[in-house]
Amino acid sequence: MATAVAVLVSLSYLASAHTLLTTISTNGKKNGLGECIRPWWLERNHPIRDVKTTDLRCRTKDLNGSTTKACPVAAGSTMSIAYHRNTRPDSDVISQSHTGPVMVYLAPLASNGEGEVWFKIFEDGWTKESNEWGTDRLIKNNGEASFTIPADIKPGDYLLRTEIIALHNARTLGGAQFYPNCAHITVTGGGSVVPPGVAIPGYYKDNDPGILYSRKKFGDNSKYVIPGPPVYKGGAGTAPPKKPVCTKRKARKRHDL
Repeated sequence: MATAVAVLVSLSYLASAHTLLTTISTNGKKNGLGECIRPWWLERNHPIRDVKTTDLRCRTKDLNGSTTKACPVAAGSTMSIAYHRNTRPDSDVISQSHTGPVMVYLAPLASNGEGEVWFKIFEDGWTKESNEWGTDRLIKNNGEASFTIPADIKPGDYLLRTEIIALHNARTLGGAQFYPNCAHITVTGGGSVVPPGVAIPGYYKDNDPGILYSRKKFGDNSKYVIPGPPVYKGGAGTAPPKKPVCTKRKARKRHDL
């Protein structure tokens, strides 16, 4: 009986350490809880560990999301996202031990996220000056991160993919924890550019230097490479760079936290 109780307490702690996208703010307005966000899957805040699964796209039970409302946002404007451990208003953001980068991608809605369609518009990794990760800043900002929608992209409906990668167990293959979610936005104004994209899943590899990484908890992480393509800065753009060839490491036993 005592063992069963200990297991339940442990599982409860692990779930409380995890996170999910709860709200987005567009055109200066904070939308309601879950509004314009693809429906959460059953486990809601549990991470993805397999870079090959299609769940890596949006961690959703319904990617088609025909019932999901679209939130309008003007090209060139600033919008923000908010992550929390659960959907309670007083919920924390994520465990402070789960440090890593925060990223945002876009893909045309018509693609349903399939193929080489995802282009990155924001990333926040490790900063030497403050010795902080993107997740540290997310926690300080009550779960919020702000970024700009490129001014020159073609107007229309997009999937907005948000992502946190927790690196506390990333020193072994399969140890990194991915927390992606997707929202439906309608970009207004803008230009005619459709930036080149990458495939998710497909572009990430489990031995990429930003995914298989021995994080220095209190040391210098300036050699850390944020996974994915470069951030799209505007203009015609160029094709994402070819991925470097990484040597496969033998998996070691690990203990999840």
